[in-house]
Amino acid sequence: FFLQTFVIASSGVEAHKTGNAMEKYNLLSLRAAVICSLFKESCLAEVWARHTDRKEEQRSGEAAKEEDVRDDLTRLKQKTLLRMKGRAGEFVEDTCSIKFKLEGEGSKRAFSYAELCKRLEHFVMENYVVIPRVCSAFKRRDYKELGKWVDLSQAYAEKLLGNQVEATAALAQMARGSGAHAASAFGGGFGGSVWALVATEQVATFAMEWKKRYKARFGEKQAAVAEFFSFDPVDQAQGAFPIQQATTLL
Repeated sequence: FFLQTFVIASSGVEAHKTGNAMEKYNLLSLRAAVICSLFKESCLAEVWARHTDRKEEQRSGEAAKEEDVRDDLTRLKQKTLLRMKGRAGEFVEDTCSIKFKLEGEGSKRAFSYAELCKRLEHFVMENYVVIPRVCSAFKRRDYKELGKWVDLSQAYAEKLLGNQVEATAALAQMARGSGAHAASAFGGGFGGSVWALVATEQVATFAMEWKKRYKARFGEKQAAVAEFFSFDPVDQAQGAFPIQQATTLL
């Protein structure tokens, strides 16, 4: 089989995690906390448990059917709204939101049904549809299938999780257009880096094309602070995610 290499592009967009920027990161976990609280206090826990049980199936290579997960997701959304409306004094009809006070916070804040549904959909689809299929594609070295599901994961990050910036979204798209089997932003989001999986013999020409497209889109100044380097996976016996020393490309 052909050897593959991970090429990493550091966008040059710093992902600030302090001050006002901290709020963006916190909101992602706060929305999840609100959803979990609703689950623990309602019959939603039964549906949630069924998804958790599927983890064992996924470890054995039997991923849940996508249509089954989507059916459960639809029910989760419906029951989430019912549970929100059942919170006397906390549900706001006009904005279809719930006022919620989380541990460690001094006052209640409003969370809309729409934003909670997006957070819920991202978690369910990423964990129970995308991840098991990506793992399976890696194992089978089915790079066409891998690209399909990683593309979906990136789209979910952009549209549902909402933690991408223009540069990382563009880098993922440009990598695919430059010939990568798959490409996605990674980390906490709001800046940072993107990985691309490329045939080892094509790494040098791929990296040059990737940076060329990035420079054309975002200009000389931003391209100058971006970095492109590669990692070669090694024998799995050496660790869970064994990777050799990085090689700077551009």
